[in-house]
Amino acid sequence: MAKQVARPRLNAVLRWLLPLGISALAVALLLRSIDLDALMLAFRSITVGTLLIAVALFIIGLLFRVWAWHLMLGEQFPFARVFYVMNAGYLLNNVFPFRLGEFGRAILLGSHEPGKPGILAVLSSIVVERIFDVFLAAVFFLSTLPLVLVEGNASWIAFTMLGLAVLAFLMLIVITRKREIVVGWLGSRQGKLGKPLAWLAPKVDGLLKGFSVLNNPRLFVLSFLFLLISWVLSMVQHTFLRLELMPGSEWWWVIFVLSTGAFAGALPSAPAGLGVFEAANVGAFILLGVDQSTALAYALIVHAIQFTFLSLFGLVGLIKEGQSIGDLYRKARLTKRAKQEISE
Repeated sequence: MAKQVARPRLNAVLRWLLPLGISALAVALLLRSIDLDALMLAFRSITVGTLLIAVALFIIGLLFRVWAWHLMLGEQFPFARVFYVMNAGYLLNNVFPFRLGEFGRAILLGSHEPGKPGILAVLSSIVVERIFDVFLAAVFFLSTLPLVLVEGNASWIAFTMLGLAVLAFLMLIVITRKREIVVGWLGSRQGKLGKPLAWLAPKVDGLLKGFSVLNNPRLFVLSFLFLLISWVLSMVQHTFLRLELMPGSEWWWVIFVLSTGAFAGALPSAPAGLGVFEAANVGAFILLGVDQSTALAYALIVHAIQFTFLSLFGLVGLIKEGQSIGDLYRKARLTKRAKQEISE
């Protein structure tokens, strides 16, 4: 009995230690060879005007990202509420590990009203948003990777992977549009493959139903376009910082660094991606020949803007929704656990 009680507690401790350990390792690597004088010099090279422009571009890009999710939800909620709920999810990620913000968003926005998306439907829309994001990150990363790795073979591999990413995205659209055929085929094969397909078929059906935005040409094109605009605005924001911190640098550097950071965000880490975000940006810049102190100053400024404004907007969102961050965290953990149990 004692062992049965101890094992869940040990698992819970390990779930906390893994992300914190990864962040601690990233911070240790960053601090090992940092030049504090050079870091402060880099900070002083950024003017107040550039910071204000960077903040403005960040907020405008955030609005386009919210607009994209608003469309993925079928425009069934007021835009202002979608804005504050999305930021409340980001706040949850900024305060706690485990990337529970997506579940927090679904809890806050999921409705039991007839005709309104429920928690699972909202979660499906967030999955679509993540797929769009990962696809764009892959396209930008793989498009600039040949410029970083000048060897011919490396370029060929990068372009092959880019083609595969585009093909996978197109296949997802086709499968979603042919959902009934795909699910029907899985059902017809259950007699031959038995339990595995009996378990898989309803889950595929539920997942593809959540991708219904892909079947609506208007919502699909607009949501993808607005998410792309959000990415472009982030690139412009980063360009203003790059021009002051790294005069003479190439225009495509921000595309490579931004997409690298997006992939690093998927790694387990301390709240807000502390350490991991900075390490990913610094590592990308080092590949481009930028000194570590300048790269770290860049990453810290970008991260500070994100953390500050997402947290402020998220706090307002929680107040408007009548929730405390502690209650939302507990509900998000329960929802995530229930979803995992359903999937098993």
